[in-house]
Amino acid sequence: MPSFENLLNYLFPGRKYKNAQSTETVRDHLHFIQKIGKLPINITNLEKNITQVITYMKQYPDVLSIQRACCHTISNVAMEIEPSVMLMTMHAHTQVIKTLHRMYKKDWKICWLGCSALWNLARPETCRKSFTPADADLALDILNHYKDNERVVNTAVGCLSNLCLDHGLKRYVGTRKNITRLLQTIQDNVTDTAIASTGAGLVANLAVNDEIANSLVECNCIYLLTQIAGIAADGDNTFQRNTAAALSNITTSPNFLTDCLRNNTVEALFQLQESAHTMGVIALIMNCFNILDVDSDNWTTSYHMMCHHGLFDILKQELFAWEHSKDDTELFNIDITDSRGATMIIYGAAANNPAIVGLLIKFQAEYDFLHSQHLFPECEQAICLAEEEISIAKKTYKLVLAKAGEDLFPGVLSNIIISYLPYSTLLLGVGLLD
Repeated sequence: MPSFENLLNYLFPGRKYKNAQSTETVRDHLHFIQKIGKLPINITNLEKNITQVITYMKQYPDVLSIQRACCHTISNVAMEIEPSVMLMTMHAHTQVIKTLHRMYKKDWKICWLGCSALWNLARPETCRKSFTPADADLALDILNHYKDNERVVNTAVGCLSNLCLDHGLKRYVGTRKNITRLLQTIQDNVTDTAIASTGAGLVANLAVNDEIANSLVECNCIYLLTQIAGIAADGDNTFQRNTAAALSNITTSPNFLTDCLRNNTVEALFQLQESAHTMGVIALIMNCFNILDVDSDNWTTSYHMMCHHGLFDILKQELFAWEHSKDDTELFNIDITDSRGATMIIYGAAANNPAIVGLLIKFQAEYDFLHSQHLFPECEQAICLAEEEISIAKKTYKLVLAKAGEDLFPGVLSNIIISYLPYSTLLLGVGLLD
């Protein structure tokens, strides 16, 4: 049987292990490392023991089991702030980073444990200054290399999240290229609750910078955060806080309102508010509602708020999508009411958005009750115009069907066909709904 020294030299021919330790010695050292990292951490002689752990990291640079155990132990010890600071003064992070550079392409577990260690080491504010842009690049490279491995993704995103609490590293990580990659990786793993929570935390930390917040919104992060909010409603307080903070921090973007309404974020926020564990989460949600001009005490929909804000183009796009959907589950009730019984057309009329009122009528919203209301003159004119255009469209279709021949479309059948066609189809056919 070959000696341990010969085996190491065979596996790693670039190194000479003249004084290689025996298998038994490695096993003893491994047991010692694991014992130091066992939770709850025994703080007796902790500094001395960690010194020995770091020594073993240096002594066995290519022994995977030792490197894994050392990263795991450092991660567990660094879960508390004071030991984490001590580890940083001992340059534990430097050893972890060296290990990751050597081994990250060979072994996913070393990435999982190493990024976990860096995640915890970067928690204290005083420690983050010891990390460099190169360290952030390493975490990004690991994330890209193992983007389909949920455990690696979670700790790599967590590592980046804490690094981004440093102003300089935040700007370094928060480039458009990095944001696009990060959001896509989180999106691809969004059904994993740990990644969804950690990812929301990363977005929240990046979005403290208004310029980066705007880039996040432009990269469609509101779509992602709306999905996460739906999951966070059943999550713990950390998950809910990360999600609410991420949405609150991007409210500075000029596209926040329109993107929230386009992605049905209002409904997700109400769902999150209903299940919120703390007032802190509710306060962050209320900040979002204030920007959206939503009354947090009265449930409503994103479509009602489109009418309130006069977002004609977005509303029309949504209405066409519903009307032409082949999936019955996507069919939409144009007369859906909020918690106070108000329909979309009431929101549009109350905000004096005549274009919205006319559009909803053309999509067959109920409006007869508006005649008894004190409407703005512009909205009254919009109702009259919509009624006139619908009448023109019906008459035009009758003429077209009549020209096709009485044998093909007798008068009664023509009326039936027209009565079943949506107003929007009739209006499109005669060029009255572009």
